[in-house]
Amino acid sequence: MKIKNAEHKLSNSDFVALSKQMVEVKKVVNLVKGIKVDTIIIGETGTGKSKIAKSILPEAIIINGENTEDVLKGLKSFNEVIIENFDKIRNYDILHMQDQKIVATASKKPKDSVVDKFFGIVIELDPLSKRVEDIKPLMVQFLEDAKESLKIDSDISSEQILPDISQNCHSLKRSVYKKLLGDSLDEAGLTNTMSDFFFDRIETDDNYSHFLAMFDKAIIIANYKKFKSQLMMSYKMGINRNTLRKKINELELKLDE
Repeated sequence: MKIKNAEHKLSNSDFVALSKQMVEVKKVVNLVKGIKVDTIIIGETGTGKSKIAKSILPEAIIINGENTEDVLKGLKSFNEVIIENFDKIRNYDILHMQDQKIVATASKKPKDSVVDKFFGIVIELDPLSKRVEDIKPLMVQFLEDAKESLKIDSDISSEQILPDISQNCHSLKRSVYKKLLGDSLDEAGLTNTMSDFFFDRIETDDNYSHFLAMFDKAIIIANYKKFKSQLMMSYKMGINRNTLRKKINELELKLDE
């Protein structure tokens, strides 16, 4: 039976709530903590469903809804249960929720009849693209966690990181870790990282020219980010402006003047 315990007790302040929606969610969480009511949290991957669920039931065991047998055993054996991937449960008719306190998470909302049958509270989370006020504080939190877990002493701030919210918190956290790890590399470390990258991708006979194109693209993009002007870029890079323009066209880069 694959059941895991919540790793640590989360306080209410452990999930970011600056956007209007998350302020309201925090109020609901505070209410739900003190009453016997089952709750479902619905949202895209990476929107913070698990963190909110653990905030409501910090001591609960966590079960994956993809395994029906585990769900049934968990409901029978424990008083507080978090069911992840509730929308992946194949047969809701066999579930019997009685004396337990349940918090479920789902990427997609189950049928209204299912929600009404099992849950008294429904929390629906918007993607980060609609909760822009939460992005910066999340980046600050991820950056502090990354520095601590990776033991990197860095003066990088959240303002220096280009946030990727394509997969909500998951991609945002990756963008923070990539920036921190990238800036911590010295020349030898970067060389080793690149050689590992190339080693795993040496498949074609013309891989040398392909990899050189990658270098060209990265160098041109970096210069563009820094200087913004192709004239200044060509001067700083030490190449003719026409040569630079030709490379930009060959690499199909779209750089606005």
